[in-house]
Amino acid sequence: MLTLKKKGSFMNTFSDFGLNKSQLARLAGLSATTIRNYIEELEVYPTGGSKKIPKYSLVDCRKILKKAIASKFPIEKKVHTFFNFKGGVGKTTFAYQVSSTLALFGYNVLVIDTDPQYNLSTAFGVYFEGETGNPISDDKMSNIKTLYDVITYKYPVESAVIPVFDGLSLIPSNLNLTRLDQELFTTTRREEQFNEIIKPLRSKYDFIIMDVNPSISNTNLNAINASDVINVVAELQVFSLSSTNMLLTELDDFFTEKMRKSVPTLNIVPNKYNPKDVSSLKATSALKETYGNYIRDGFHVRQSSDFNRSSAEMIPLVFASNKNSNALHDTLELVDEILFLSSSNKERSILKDEVA
Repeated sequence: MLTLKKKGSFMNTFSDFGLNKSQLARLAGLSATTIRNYIEELEVYPTGGSKKIPKYSLVDCRKILKKAIASKFPIEKKVHTFFNFKGGVGKTTFAYQVSSTLALFGYNVLVIDTDPQYNLSTAFGVYFEGETGNPISDDKMSNIKTLYDVITYKYPVESAVIPVFDGLSLIPSNLNLTRLDQELFTTTRREEQFNEIIKPLRSKYDFIIMDVNPSISNTNLNAINASDVINVVAELQVFSLSSTNMLLTELDDFFTEKMRKSVPTLNIVPNKYNPKDVSSLKATSALKETYGNYIRDGFHVRQSSDFNRSSAEMIPLVFASNKNSNALHDTLELVDEILFLSSSNKERSILKDEVA
């Protein structure tokens, strides 16, 4: 992992962040020569590293990767939810890694944490003091607004948005969201509330990514109803096929019978693949045989301790850019699929060279 001087807040953590030309080339699936040409064209200059291996700042890395990726793959399907009834399958992990990667690639990303456990908000450093790294005070915690405040007290949604780093913002969660479901229950057109909130944000962001808790709740129904793409994270274990079947049946019933509209684009993300585990192999085969239309051909996310370490250290895998990390490799392949599903450019992303 990339070693950075941690100061508590996510923005401060990356004050000395940098990637070199080779790392940028690997992430973009391009040659170092092409990256060098982009650097010269954009007139950006290194801010760290050594004379032999200079590194570029977060802001400049975004400029370079925007030219390489975001400018070539404009986004039509902007709103993504990572979803499953089951806990511990990796929803929050992928919301964290995918949103950070897309932001580094030059997209403007808004993350919405709808889980009252607020693990995603914690991973982004929202609840830590900027200089000391200590937890923020109760007074500061109470001043942070969530979707509960926006829906219940009619605060402007912009008042709940917190900048995390250049290109990525967050509407955080906290325990107040435990009361949101009841608030939605007494609201007319309760499944449409997130839609109304997100509508004016679509023009401001390339991606809006939501993390949800593992349940069928009014909050989660709002999230999936507002989504253009539902990323179903499926843990590759014995019961994954039956639970995925139940989930997809529930989604179909909700959209076709209750909302009277088509199911959004589905993307099944097979997670925690272990080639040495017979049950994992069987689950992988069964899932792909039954739901292959919703799974990228040959794709699965391998088990890796890098995911947990990345969240705990508040350093996204793409920022560490460890070329030997299976977790980074699989994250890039997932991002590649998300770009393919979301972009009006239906060629495979230029990331294909990196993740092939």
